[in-house]
Amino acid sequence: MGSIIVRSGSQKGDFYPLGRRTSVIGRDEGLLIQILDEHVSRKHMKIRFDKEKKLYYALDMNSRQGVFINGERIGEETALADGDEVHQPGVPPHPRYEPHQGDHRRRRPQDVTDRRQPRRRRPATG
Repeated sequence: MGSIIVRSGSQKGDFYPLGRRTSVIGRDEGLLIQILDEHVSRKHMKIRFDKEKKLYYALDMNSRQGVFINGERIGEETALADGDEVHQPGVPPHPRYEPHQGDHRRRRPQDVTDRRQPRRRRPATG
């Protein structure tokens, strides 16, 4: 099961399990994952789990600052790999969220296009 770990800022060390439901991250007090930072929108991003692919996906919810995964701004739903850092570079303090996939591990894509387009499995031959 995935989780979010806040890596910097006033909430450094906070841990949020993701589970299988869609999670919204932001400043809004009604959210389960609330990040108290002036640079985080009320509803900044959402993370959803795809049961078939067994992957988490991040999506910017039209935030002002944007959502960055490993330093690259995302413009569409993007697959997350174990250890990815989701953050806003250059905005102090910049909270970093580190989704962990738990026991499900996959290799990190070598370039941004691979991350944005999840790899398709080859059909079994036999």
